[in-house]
Amino acid sequence: MKNNMIKVPKTMWNKNLPMENDNSSKKRRCKVYLVESLIFSCIVLLIDSVGLVFNETIDTVIVTKSKALNITIVLVLTFILAFVISYILDYFVSEHSVKKYNKKIDK
Repeated sequence: MKNNMIKVPKTMWNKNLPMENDNSSKKRRCKVYLVESLIFSCIVLLIDSVGLVFNETIDTVIVTKSKALNITIVLVLTFILAFVISYILDYFVSEHSVKKYNKKIDK
């Protein structure tokens, strides 16, 4: 038997997201997604940086002959990819939950 409780989407700080369908609520939710994605990307970048420092055989994308520039390029690409993927996933999953929540409330 399914549980009919309504699950409210929350931020990473365990606060409820604004659930209204108006533009200001959606903008506030998008700002939350942005901040959470930036935090996630910084954590991924930090972990990747530590991994590159302690890895004795650094195999990175070879774009230039400069090892430092290659590492910088890899870290920038890591940050960008982590940010984009995190934002897209957070946006779609949370917005889907908001729609389900609003649909159940309207019933």
